Amino acid sequence: MGTGDQPRGAPTGSIAVRLLGKFVATVRGSNLEALPGRRTNELLGYLLLYRERPHHREVLAGTLWPESTSTQSRKYLRQGLWQIGALQADPRAGSTVITTSADWVRVDPAALWLDVAELERAFIPVRLIAGEHLDEAQADALKQAAGLYRGNLLEGCYQDWCIYERERLKAMHIAILEKLLGHCEGNSAPEEGLAYGEELLRNEPAHERGHWRLMRLLYLAGDRTGALRQFERCRNALSDELGVAPGQRIRALYERIRADAGVDGPVETSGRTGAPRPAPPPESGPCRCTDDLETTALGARAIRLAAEPLEEAVRAVALAGRLLEQSIRGGQEER
Repeated sequence: MGTGDQPRGAPTGSIAVRLLGKFVATVRGSNLEALPGRRTNELLGYLLLYRERPHHREVLAGTLWPESTSTQSRKYLRQGLWQIGALQADPRAGSTVITTSADWVRVDPAALWLDVAELERAFIPVRLIAGEHLDEAQADALKQAAGLYRGNLLEGCYQDWCIYERERLKAMHIAILEKLLGHCEGNSAPEEGLAYGEELLRNEPAHERGHWRLMRLLYLAGDRTGALRQFERCRNALSDELGVAPGQRIRALYERIRADAGVDGPVETSGRTGAPRPAPPPESGPCRCTDDLETTALGARAIRLAAEPLEEAVRAVALAGRLLEQSIRGGQEER
């Protein structure tokens, strides 16, 4: 056994699994080294990502080993489940994570700590709340969640289901960072916000709203030159990634900063509190010509994905069919 860190918030003695970045499983803070093979890690990752429903063995085998025959994929599934049994066979583990029957595999979400679950638990309750309106408890939860994102989901896995979940969780991480940027600006903490801004742009260099926020924070922190340089970074990133120029709002912000006239342009009144707030951040991506369409980093990524070869779409449809079949069978079994 190697020595690892028990994640913050994980119950004492529990199993903890990290899927964001390099796969890591620990029991009471010690790394569990009994999960050999990339596909075994992917199997456990799949079960934990879709932890709220039962999984039919045949569908599960076909999803995880699509290139193999039905007989081979079922064999690989049996082997993988046997290897995953090391998690609950460890004498230090107090819970049964996975239960199996002749046809079904189930996961108990309460039996372990999971970084993806913690990320979702922090974000979902505040997904419709602007960063400026977060209370301290909500902001603290998002800060902890942002720290859990050590890298993209299951690095090295390129199966269709993983690519979809990877993009979803990456977009969630970007949204968390953007909310924290708004919270830091709204609470006069520009220095703290700069770190979140840089992290956001490392993950999504062409995120125009991230550049807009960072320009404001740099100026508020007293770095006018840095704010002007940030606009040039934005211009270059948008040109390289999307082939577009910066939008009107971020250009207007640039002109105000260049004239040393502050960052506060026209203000809008919040319908929730009646308090003034800065004008909304700029739109992202090439759909800027449509005033009522607020695109995001996820939208820009969707545009890029839409240009992928048709065969990628065909595989995605096939995956959706398998998941639908699994869901139907799960419902029948429950009845």
